[in-house]
Amino acid sequence: DLNQLEWLFINSNELTSLDGELPVSGHNLKMLYAVDNALTHLPTEFRYLHRLETLFLQHNKIRSLDGTLQKARRLKFLELSYNNLQE
Repeated sequence: DLNQLEWLFINSNELTSLDGELPVSGHNLKMLYAVDNALTHLPTEFRYLHRLETLFLQHNKIRSLDGTLQKARRLKFLELSYNNLQE
């Protein structure tokens, strides 16, 4: 059952999107590493990851966060280096 998932490591997989790939009710996900892919944005499912504490997304192609992490109040570690973030 993916809804019980707490840690997810999907590094170096040439992923371009995570849309529809995360558990919709992924309330237990605490740690996500998606380093060294080709992600361009964060999926809307991130809005429901209220327990997320660690998010590593360096070495992707993310341009904007679009407010997807506004409700991630438990987020302690966020790594977004080597992306294409714009103001």
